[in-house]
Formats: sequence, structure tokens, C-alpha cells
Amino acid sequence: MKTQDKTYTIELAPGIKAKYCLKRLGQQPPHKGDGVMVEAMIMLPAKDQQLLPQIQFESRVQVGGSSLYSVWGAPYSDDFRYCARTFVAPKWSQAFAEAETWARGELQKLADALAARARALQEAED
Repeated sequence: MKTQDKTYTIELAPGIKAKYCLKRLGQQPPHKGDGVMVEAMIMLPAKDQQLLPQIQFESRVQVGGSSLYSVWGAPYSDDFRYCARTFVAPKWSQAFAEAETWARGELQKLADALAARARALQEAED
């Protein structure tokens, strides 16, 4: 079965959705090796090219190796900022699986931080 490019949408918290895309890039350059490459791109919600204030955890949370400041990653559009990482494996299915595991894991960090923040607000009630 041929593994295809795909875009997924994940709800991180009520009203806050992120996306990740998995894309075939082709085979490694000959001087690097014979593996195949898949790019994982994480897209976080933004407004006017800045992360939404609700997810600006700054140095408290890192996604894709960078802290969640307003200008995290790079602009994708007015509505999203992104970061990407390339995965290399001998088989497409393996490269896609590694890329998806990484993307989901990175987004889970943010989902966990948002859930902890909501819990802290609830627990603050006397």
C-alpha cells in the first residue's frame, strides 16, 4: 500500500485546533544515503501571523524544539505558524510512522499544558 501525503486536524482544547501534515519528500541525496524522506509539519493557530494568546506559553512549553512565543516557528498564513522536521527511513511506511509519532507527541505537549491550565483555574475556586 502506498503511503500518501495527509493533513490532520487536532483539537488541543475547546475552540483551539492545530494541524499537522505528513508529506513525501523523495529519496535522500545520493551522498547522504538511500533512505526515503518524509516531512512532518506542525501548524499552530495564529491571528495576524502571531500565535493565539491562549497558547503563548513562552518558555514553559516547547513544541518542535522551540518555546511558544508569539512568533514561534515561521508564518504559514495569517491563521497559522509552523515548524517542520524531516524523517528518514528505509521504507515509506516507517518514515511516515516516525513523522506522525513525533508530530502527535509535540502537539500532545501543548494539549497537556492547556488542560493543566484549565484544571488550575477550576481548582483555584474556594
